[in-house]
Amino acid sequence: MARIPRGQRTKAQTLSANENLRTFRANVLNFLDTSAALRLQIDEDFRFNRGGESQWNTDDRNKLLDEKRPVESFNAIAPVVNFLAGYQWERKKDLRYFPRGTEDEQIGRLATALGRYALDLNQGDAQLHRFFRKGIIGGHSCLYPCLNYTTTDDLVEGDLDWEVLPENSFGYSPFSRRYDRNDSDFYFMLYWMPLEAAQRQWPNQHAILTPGFINDWYTGQDATTGVPTQIREVFYQRDTQQVRIIRYFYRKQVDVWLLANHATQDYERMGSEKEAEAKLKEIYDTAGAQAASNFSVMTADSQTALIHTQTGQMQTFAAPEEAEQVLDNLKAQVGAAATKDFEIVTRPTTTMRMAHLCGWDQLDDAKSPYGQMDAEGEIVPDWRFPFVTFVPYQDTDDFLSIKGIVRDIKDPQRNLNWYLSTAQDKLVRGPKGMLWMLKGEHTDIPNLEARISKAVFIGEYAAQPPIWMPPTPVVTEDLVMVNTMLEAIMRITGINAELLGQTTQKTISGRSIQARQSGGLVGVSSLLMNWGASYQYFGDLLIRRIQQFYSVDKMNRIIGDDQ
Repeated sequence: MARIPRGQRTKAQTLSANENLRTFRANVLNFLDTSAALRLQIDEDFRFNRGGESQWNTDDRNKLLDEKRPVESFNAIAPVVNFLAGYQWERKKDLRYFPRGTEDEQIGRLATALGRYALDLNQGDAQLHRFFRKGIIGGHSCLYPCLNYTTTDDLVEGDLDWEVLPENSFGYSPFSRRYDRNDSDFYFMLYWMPLEAAQRQWPNQHAILTPGFINDWYTGQDATTGVPTQIREVFYQRDTQQVRIIRYFYRKQVDVWLLANHATQDYERMGSEKEAEAKLKEIYDTAGAQAASNFSVMTADSQTALIHTQTGQMQTFAAPEEAEQVLDNLKAQVGAAATKDFEIVTRPTTTMRMAHLCGWDQLDDAKSPYGQMDAEGEIVPDWRFPFVTFVPYQDTDDFLSIKGIVRDIKDPQRNLNWYLSTAQDKLVRGPKGMLWMLKGEHTDIPNLEARISKAVFIGEYAAQPPIWMPPTPVVTEDLVMVNTMLEAIMRITGINAELLGQTTQKTISGRSIQARQSGGLVGVSSLLMNWGASYQYFGDLLIRRIQQFYSVDKMNRIIGDDQ
């Protein structure tokens, strides 16, 4: 654990840090180790989509350059990505919240209008498209819906924002099985933050957030602790004065107390068992007091009477104590009757918390800011992680099965580039046409070179012309392999020439083209189904954020006061 100067933390903070830091660090490193191969593949996927020399590995590129051969790339991956991303944009459906019954129809329309406003305000559609595009390229993308006070006109309440996280900057439990990752124990994101901004956000952690604190992150030497030397640069960039922050959401085991009314099937969440008992006693006492309020005790001479104030019925007693006892018994009976259907139920559950780490040191730890407010105005954290994950394909539980559409067509793209470079090398460096002039004729060779094709070599001979070597013809075998690789990319992805609008056949009918297009779209149905699941979960988080962060006045301003 990191060394913290004495006196910088309270006792509670020290205990919390000691308890959590080991788990936080182990979980983050476990994800990074487990997903190392996947993250390398994702980086390569994005390079292949970028095209150019990024599609060549270093050894092959250096080999070609050493041999003075061309390094060519014919990017057949980008059109496939562009088509699928464009297809999603063309067929996209706006979020709409449907009522469960006719009585909810008005609420459904208002919720849809509020969601549309939130998306329009901060380029929500563009961010969702970027979220989809990153997912189909690398197979693993993440969207973080959050509250924004920076780029907004509403500095009081802020506005919702949609942050598409950079690739390989987020993680969760490798053992999670749900598509939305809500069965994970944790979910984290990494981001860079200017040191000055970090100091403003955590003013009580200035002892940690200083340029010299890097040497205090580890108490031992790097060689003995096993910490790589370069790990320090992972958390702090000296040239830009930025620190790496880990925002870490995790679940903590807690007990929840519910006050259950079995008669009405209502359940009220209480803060503690003591609070639940106090609420139950309040119901008991209120019902008894209300029943007793209909009676009054009157004493005259040597007799005491208990009189019902509404009916006038009277019951006499020899002593006032007997009347009070009857009244107490009435309170107990009515109170017991009012609370007989209530029960205090204890449920083991979890609560969501959010911590910030820097250099494996804890900056803060508090309950998650995302949830719903209870009757007392306190936020009850949502059990859902505030992240939307999009994974186009994952057929097994291991990380390496996570992929987009680029993963399976990188090998054909490599071969395509290799055969194309080879064909061009043969054409450029192969024998050229020759034109030999007798040396004694004093021909103006520079003038000929300026007027004749560069593919023709012009020279002079003294007695006999040299042996003529014919120019290299078009290398058909290389071009056949180029076309084969292009066909393989289309077959693997299912996105054929008809979908791309690149078919050159003249005799094919329109019905056949439509059938091939339909078949190609069937091939990406699984991908689009997973996108639908991510989109639906995003809509769920969106309406929850609106309910939490939009005040009633703001909602009225958006939809109109008359609503």
